[in-house]
Amino acid sequence: LEAFYQGKHKDVFFRLALRAIKEFDLDCSRIHQDTTTITFSGKYAEWTARELLTYGKNKDHRPDLKQLVLGLSINGDGGVPLVHRVYDGNQTDDRLHVENHQRIRRVLGRSDFIYVADCKLATEGNLRKISLCGGLFISVMPRSWTEDKQFRAEIRNGKVSWKLLLTRKNNRQPGSKRDRYQIAEGQYEAKGYTLYWIHSSQKAEQDAQTRMRHIESAIKKILRQYRSEKYIDCKIKSHRQYRIAHKITGRPKAHQKSNTTWTQYFSMTFDINQDAIEAEAASDGVFPLITNVPNDMHKPKEILEIYKFQAFLEKGHSKLKTWQDVTPVLLKKSERVVAYLHVHVIALMVSSLIERHLRLAMKTNAIEHLPIYPENRNCPYPTIYDIVRVFRTVERFEIVDAERVTVFPAQLDKIQKQVLKLLEVPISLYQ
Repeated sequence: LEAFYQGKHKDVFFRLALRAIKEFDLDCSRIHQDTTTITFSGKYAEWTARELLTYGKNKDHRPDLKQLVLGLSINGDGGVPLVHRVYDGNQTDDRLHVENHQRIRRVLGRSDFIYVADCKLATEGNLRKISLCGGLFISVMPRSWTEDKQFRAEIRNGKVSWKLLLTRKNNRQPGSKRDRYQIAEGQYEAKGYTLYWIHSSQKAEQDAQTRMRHIESAIKKILRQYRSEKYIDCKIKSHRQYRIAHKITGRPKAHQKSNTTWTQYFSMTFDINQDAIEAEAASDGVFPLITNVPNDMHKPKEILEIYKFQAFLEKGHSKLKTWQDVTPVLLKKSERVVAYLHVHVIALMVSSLIERHLRLAMKTNAIEHLPIYPENRNCPYPTIYDIVRVFRTVERFEIVDAERVTVFPAQLDKIQKQVLKLLEVPISLYQ
């Protein structure tokens, strides 16, 4: 690992990317980029690697632990990692896109690919530099831009008309209703680039749930801070406390005169401002896509579908942290730790190529699913985890007796042979 870190590991990945593109005929017209944090436990007091292990905005929700940032760039054809880099733990996404775009241009030998990233890409400097070199981009316009505030005000005033753009099945909840995507009618621009205002029915539900969760969290935090969990009202009310004073001591008679005085006091109750919530809810599910992709090249529906592929990049990050067990990192020397992350990216590239190859073979052979889930249930989109599990029971034995070797070849079942055939792996390798 140390030799790999100190050597020309960048050249290794450059050649691997070129090899994968050539051997598997990868479509690189779209490149998706995002970062994730690799969280570490332990002190790592003698850290000497160029990449700084430090505190930062932790995406694993562990701000108490140090981290490194891993940036991945995958293609839109199978989600294969082609470019990556390990950054300092406090690296922010908005500063890495221009350099990352340059690395991708060197690998592909072109600049007309579509670069897709989240809202951290959308700074005036980043978009201008990518455009000047002939690059194309798709991103989400940040909420901090003036155009966002103006458009949401138009929504609340009822000045925006929507038309249906796309409906599709919700992959996370296949049995639920279909997700609907609408686009605002008219032409919109920001900083000289095209804006597509999208409304997602799924995102609208998520926004409403998130808002109520934040309100409940804020209320609980305040009440807990002041030890007032029992008191849940939120309005200031004015009250009068009356006092009757008699001029003569003793039990008052009915005919005796008295003076009545009063003092004012206030009580506080808590409630939710429904008008403010309804005004905010009017723009739930709305997000703006900013792009310089010409309309005659990709229509708004295609722009949306390209951006939605970002979810596959998040699945790549999930693979690293679950199936590949990138953490905990049981290494001490900093150079070995960083090299270890590089090796995991190689593994992710290989697994992505296996998944892509098998799915394309299923499509070519008109196979809708393979019975490779537990209990032989059907799997329409095999992942590397499902594929490896199929071969978990395969065993091959050799008995060596002096110069005599007796081989007991692996016994493959029907499903295992079918998967190997689709992957174009010779069965003879298992004999």
